[in-house]
Amino acid sequence: MVGGFKHFLQLVGAAGWASRLTGSGEYTLLAPVDGGFREVTAERLDSLRADTTRASVWLRAHLIEGDHSLADLLRGGSVRTLDGSSRPVTRDAKGVYHIAGAMVVAGELSARNGMVIGMDRALPVMPEAGTAGAPARERASPER
Repeated sequence: MVGGFKHFLQLVGAAGWASRLTGSGEYTLLAPVDGGFREVTAERLDSLRADTTRASVWLRAHLIEGDHSLADLLRGGSVRTLDGSSRPVTRDAKGVYHIAGAMVVAGELSARNGMVIGMDRALPVMPEAGTAGAPARERASPER
């Protein structure tokens, strides 16, 4: 595997979602591995962790309701994340899956109530996906 999920789990905690994600509902997490945060400065990551609203907006862009395999996601051609964004799902000639352009580097890791899919980078937070009209600082993804 390319790395752990330390940064992702910190953002889950910062968003106040830890108990929800370990509760009775099923979720598929599109979780950037730690290496997927390599282009994010420490200051930007700290800023996101310190802002519950921004962390929650960011996290919703990486969550799918239900327990889905990569094959399930590919069959649909796209997947809708909890922020309302439609994310294309593809598989290249080498058999590597991509979700919204991010490469799957650790797929189908079973969790207690769903699936974790390790991504090589964070997905963009789409302003039109439930946050339109919000100040840019509230829409910001870790890449900003």
